[in-house]
Amino acid sequence: MYRYKKFWNRIKKGDERVTDERAKSKTKFERTFLSNHIQKYYKILDSIPSTGDVIMDKVHYCERFIELMIDLTAQLPTRRFFNTGQFTIPVVVVVVQIGFAEQG
Repeated sequence: MYRYKKFWNRIKKGDERVTDERAKSKTKFERTFLSNHIQKYYKILDSIPSTGDVIMDKVHYCERFIELMIDLTAQLPTRRFFNTGQFTIPVVVVVVQIGFAEQG
């Protein structure tokens, strides 16, 4: 764990030296890309009704997102910086929520 904290501190120190505004925005985008997609996943998941008609595009998006998270955790370079404990509950929620919903 110490090794990754040291690595992260080195990355942050390098980011502080960047003065170009375009490079800063690119760095911010790279740091928040996955987090933004996780938030989008939660919003789409919350919009799927537990009863009534279901928009299948939302279901397919949630399925593909879960597949992406599984693939990211399966690869060693991303597994080091990726906390899989965050995705246990959303996967269960998708299975339960979509499993009981009617297809429309």
